[in-house]
Amino acid sequence: MVCLLACAGLASSQVRPQDDLFTYANADWLAHTSIPDDRVTYSAAAVLVEEVERRVHGIILDLLAQGGHRDGSEEQQIVDLYRSVTDRALVERAGLTPVQPQLDRLSRIQDRGDVAEMAGRLSATGEGGPFEVVVLAGRSPAGSVVRVMPGGLLLPDWSYYLTPTRRFLEVRRQYATYLSRLYVVSGLAKERADADAGAVLALETKLAEAFRATAGDPYNTRARTLGDIERDYPGFDWRAWGGPQGLQHAAGLVLAKPSFFKAFAETIQQTPPDTLQAWLRGRFLTAMAPYLTDALANARFDFFGTQLTGQELPREPWKRGVSLVNESLGDAIGKRYVERFFPESGRARVQGLVDDVLAAARAGVLTASWLEPEERDVAAKRLASIEAQIAYPDDWRSYAQVRIAPDDLVGNLRRLRAFDTQYRVRRARLAGRSSEWLMTAQTVNAYYSPAQHQIALPAGVLQPPFFDPAADDAVNFGSIGAVVGHELSHALMLGGLLPKAASLRRQFGRFEALPGLRVNAELTGSETLADVVGLQLAYRAYQRRLDGFEAPVIDGLTGDQRFVLAWARLWRGLARPEYVRTSNKTSPHAPARFRANGTVGHLEAFYAAFDVRSGDRLFIEPSARLKVW
Repeated sequence: MVCLLACAGLASSQVRPQDDLFTYANADWLAHTSIPDDRVTYSAAAVLVEEVERRVHGIILDLLAQGGHRDGSEEQQIVDLYRSVTDRALVERAGLTPVQPQLDRLSRIQDRGDVAEMAGRLSATGEGGPFEVVVLAGRSPAGSVVRVMPGGLLLPDWSYYLTPTRRFLEVRRQYATYLSRLYVVSGLAKERADADAGAVLALETKLAEAFRATAGDPYNTRARTLGDIERDYPGFDWRAWGGPQGLQHAAGLVLAKPSFFKAFAETIQQTPPDTLQAWLRGRFLTAMAPYLTDALANARFDFFGTQLTGQELPREPWKRGVSLVNESLGDAIGKRYVERFFPESGRARVQGLVDDVLAAARAGVLTASWLEPEERDVAAKRLASIEAQIAYPDDWRSYAQVRIAPDDLVGNLRRLRAFDTQYRVRRARLAGRSSEWLMTAQTVNAYYSPAQHQIALPAGVLQPPFFDPAADDAVNFGSIGAVVGHELSHALMLGGLLPKAASLRRQFGRFEALPGLRVNAELTGSETLADVVGLQLAYRAYQRRLDGFEAPVIDGLTGDQRFVLAWARLWRGLARPEYVRTSNKTSPHAPARFRANGTVGHLEAFYAAFDVRSGDRLFIEPSARLKVW
């Protein structure tokens, strides 16, 4: 395991924490780590993802070795799904046969009603539908509301279609070549494939213009029925699109950016059905390529992996098998993961830490001078009602209704996704807040769900450097405590902070993600603010835990030093330049180095802990420091 406490001094002769806390705290890791060929980034979280991946693989291999599982049991489902992914010879022999019915259905599209119905089918089966649909449980007394996000592009964002520089012109050329390659492999003649690729690029360029035009629009929260949408956004058959997904049963639909959907419907109305057919074919083949022949899988990897992000090698079959088991049978494998790798004592300790951060937030809300009285009341009420989900759910989801076959990968995918769609439809009919987890227990992440007003910390992330049961409070408050504080900041909706955040955006806008490429501070502003809020809140909670006593010195480090270093070690990471350029346009998070260095200067304890003075690189003038808690 990479050292958590004792490596702080390794870089002291080359770099000072006052100038570059990120490098100072992570020197040993940075010196001995490189990005694996099958990755575009590598970070503390990625190390944990790999560890979870190995653990899950071990569970699967043990189940394979045991054998004799009852047909239809969770154990047999896990084994059979894994086999269906990793038997590449079987996948090659099957060729396009498993998806030929869908390709034939796509070929029979004749009008825009067929287009909408097929787009809905692809969304329902997770096979390339144009929009992300999220159930917002508990938003309406009549049942759940569904949020629909803008979509329809395969390139990362609108700028890839509209930026006139040489690099983006080349990306667009390569994208058209990629689409043509897919179409040829799926049975189209080369001349037709090239023409379809050009037409699809032109269509998506029009959609990209709609994205750009609505990029600054605030997110809509008003729910509508499918009938309302059909009336107000003509040109796309919304009922035909919603039917396969069961959206007619939802209490309402929230179109996140209404102006985009209006432009989308108008664009669809103006586009020939043949082009729309090719558009859906490209989306379908892109979504299914990893589960089909090497010809399709390699085409997708060559473009989206190597050309867009610089990834050198595709993931090995066993890793893809583990990924699919995690994605599709998440609770079945998660139950076994927790039994083997996460003790109940760890859950209790994290719960205590979360309680302390919540208590610190409640106290902070009462004394925050920048909050208006109405905002203070809202924040206090939200803190009183928030729910924290720690490590794993109390009730595990059952997959007993799903048939899994070891020799039918695509069939397995379709049955599992149909099962998940039916599950979402049932949820859409429910009223009130759900206790359902939105991530599996083995996921390396954390989140706040606005719809459920819940914070979740899965067992997968509750490992060093995010949480260490063997470490003292300073380390754990500086790491997982700050993560909890970050998620709480999203929950509190602190509107009074927005004017203060302008200086933070200006600060981050001066950082360079790559030479000559400034951090997209407008895109990352909300998450950067949450980092500052979370770090300060975690420190306040740590001080409450100390209750006036002096923290011990451990390995020559004071409590405040351990707190700050723990924060910096969360963000150790490397990224390929191609990925940095892409993520700077699409990711809401600033590059990892600046999440460590850019935020810590707003923590007063940092200055005393490391004797930070004017002239040091991380020094921020007192008047420019964002003081929240």
